[in-house]
Amino acid sequence: MLKNILVIDGQLFQTDAKDRGMGRYSEFLIKSLIKQSHYSKIQIILSKNLHINNICSEDLYNLFPGVEVVRLDLLDTQKIKLELAAARNKKEINSYISEIKSDNTNIDFLVISPFQEPIAVAFPDDANKLLIFYDLIPYLYHLRYKSLMQFDNYLKRFSLIFEADKILTISKSVRDDLIIYLGIPGERIVSIDGAPIKSSSELLELDGFDGDSKFVLMPTSDDPRKNNLRAVLGFEEFRSCQDQDYKLVITSKIHKNERSRLGVFSDNIIFTGNVKEAELDWLYDKCQAVLFVPESEGLGLPILEGVLAGKRVVCSSLNVFKEISDDAFYYCEHENQHSIADALTRALGTDDRDVPTLKYRSILKHYSWDQTAKRLVKAVGGTKEKTTLARKRIAIFTPAPDGMSAVGKVVAESHSVMSEYFDIDYYAEQAPFYSPTRPNYLQYVANYYRADSFSVEKYSQYDAVVYHIGNSDYHIESICNSLYMPGYAILHDTNISEAYRVMCERGIISLDRKNLEATITDASSSNLSSHLCSVANSQLGILTHSEYAAKALNEIIIDDTPIINVDLATQCSSMSPPHNYKNLTIGLAGIIADIKGIEVIESLANNAVFNDCSLRLFGYNYANRETIDRLKNYSNLTVATNLTDFDFLNSMTKLDIFVNYRMKYQGETSLSTLEAMRQGVVVIVRNVGWYSELPDDAVIKVESEDQVPKVLLDLKSNSEKLAKISGRAIQYLKEIHTHRRYAEGLLKLIESGNENKMLISKQLKSGNIKKAPQLLDLYKEVNLSKDETS
Repeated sequence: MLKNILVIDGQLFQTDAKDRGMGRYSEFLIKSLIKQSHYSKIQIILSKNLHINNICSEDLYNLFPGVEVVRLDLLDTQKIKLELAAARNKKEINSYISEIKSDNTNIDFLVISPFQEPIAVAFPDDANKLLIFYDLIPYLYHLRYKSLMQFDNYLKRFSLIFEADKILTISKSVRDDLIIYLGIPGERIVSIDGAPIKSSSELLELDGFDGDSKFVLMPTSDDPRKNNLRAVLGFEEFRSCQDQDYKLVITSKIHKNERSRLGVFSDNIIFTGNVKEAELDWLYDKCQAVLFVPESEGLGLPILEGVLAGKRVVCSSLNVFKEISDDAFYYCEHENQHSIADALTRALGTDDRDVPTLKYRSILKHYSWDQTAKRLVKAVGGTKEKTTLARKRIAIFTPAPDGMSAVGKVVAESHSVMSEYFDIDYYAEQAPFYSPTRPNYLQYVANYYRADSFSVEKYSQYDAVVYHIGNSDYHIESICNSLYMPGYAILHDTNISEAYRVMCERGIISLDRKNLEATITDASSSNLSSHLCSVANSQLGILTHSEYAAKALNEIIIDDTPIINVDLATQCSSMSPPHNYKNLTIGLAGIIADIKGIEVIESLANNAVFNDCSLRLFGYNYANRETIDRLKNYSNLTVATNLTDFDFLNSMTKLDIFVNYRMKYQGETSLSTLEAMRQGVVVIVRNVGWYSELPDDAVIKVESEDQVPKVLLDLKSNSEKLAKISGRAIQYLKEIHTHRRYAEGLLKLIESGNENKMLISKQLKSGNIKKAPQLLDLYKEVNLSKDETS
């Protein structure tokens, strides 16, 4: 009979995090796993070299009766680099696993703390790799956290996420974050949730504290996203309208600077510092309400603990909290102190208001440690063994993922699935004006090089080279290399004249060469593309995102180069934000520039019919200052520029309707449109190009700018129609625009490459020629020799 053995990397218990949220979560989970009796043996690995809190084996035996404690010679980051420590630890763990593994054993290796410093966690090769994942918050709020932690080490640890066979998240919201922001396939992630943490001891009264006083309990920390100041301001506003003398009790160790800052705004705060678990339970028992209004959270243990204590809970209106219950708590907008005050008033304004007992009972039935452990065991049982494909080795030219190019973002988010089909080296290009919108984790989870380091010698090492072709300075190296080293182009724009202008401006090509490409465009009589002929006719195959782009290529390609159309990849979350459609929020987002339809949103701001609507314009600014200043003068229009990726997507989720009317269309696909559709936002588009190919029941199409206000006016009074289109948009995105379909489309393209040009490629790889011959002279309208066109 097959024996199941669980090996847990327990180095977390050797750090200060043992007694914090992550450590306590792990402790209660492991205790419940022991009770499940699914595993014939549970082992906890500790390091012989880590002595931060001097925990001993006996402590763990007492904490986890029946487990085996194993100490290995593991290194940490206190003296050497993370990657060196992790590589060394992998060998040590591999050696140990080989000792205990036999033909009749199945080993699950569980990592409970992937990001905890100074631990250097590593997965063994010959075990089922399980990872508990708590949140993506430092990544999402990177501008705040970058200076507060070893951020490079944080990103390096992302390799564990991509290596794990099964990722166990503490909420569905965290699961969705991994899907949306990292592109991890949903089938590899299971939400196991969690439960309130309660001391096994009797309630312990806090010394010097008046238990009869009325107070609101605020479990928090001085973490930057805990929103402490707004909570204090909201509490003071609430208190000023009450007859009773409420205090605000803040637990946990708060830095003196933070205490001083909060004290400026309130004389009614009691800072308890760190308290024992039994003392915290006593505070929950004695408080009038629990206040917990962070900007973001992985689960929300204080809410569950408030439920367990039978207290009213005032909390942020976050998806992760609404997972627990839609209507058992007093929700508020965490950005607004007045909303916080209002929620406190609703919770405490009537003393005899009962807590929703039945709802609380239902919550605690689901959020129990027994159920959490059962969900883990079930998830592990459903883990499929990874199939090893014969993967082609490919190079992918891409804009840097942390820049403003949406292409780089898509490439990074596609990596998890793409790497199942290909062995990939990335060659990334950064624009000269660097403005990070998201951290670049791709450089730490894959082979990653500068685009300008590519060469003919490297070209010869790959089965295929893939070029992302677009109309900006993020694609210059890609275009240049594609012109003389045949590969597979992924076409994002059918007009790349701006890229040619940049190449000329930088001295990469001459003015004559730039003008020549314009002349060739004229000679081809193409109405759908510009400056694309040379690139298109130099490739082994081309992948497009629309029939429009495929048609544009057929106008200019002079041989049988394969063209495959695959929908641009994105991923949908399991939960979509609700829309009530009472007072519509209408927005325009993406690249803010004149050709992107600013006139449309401005015309709405000038139209009195939409005064009861909230109008929003947000994205990456390419408009001049005068334009932005003019827009900000409208009282009903909010303008936000140069957002992080997280801020951008958050802003998108708050829309009911997204207007994406392109005044000038250049063959592009709109990622912003797809990101709106996957959130159930109803999108109005101009009926042109790629937009016209979207399903008629998933978006609203208009022929002219004048139609936009008319359509919006109709939608204002038709919530049923909005809801129907919203649901269809989500369904369409889930079915069609997936990373797996995209990877399979690229594989199909590579396997059907143009034979004639593959011969050129083979010659180039063998060194027989230094440049692939240009084919432009075959346009008879342009009477030029090969030498002149090269």
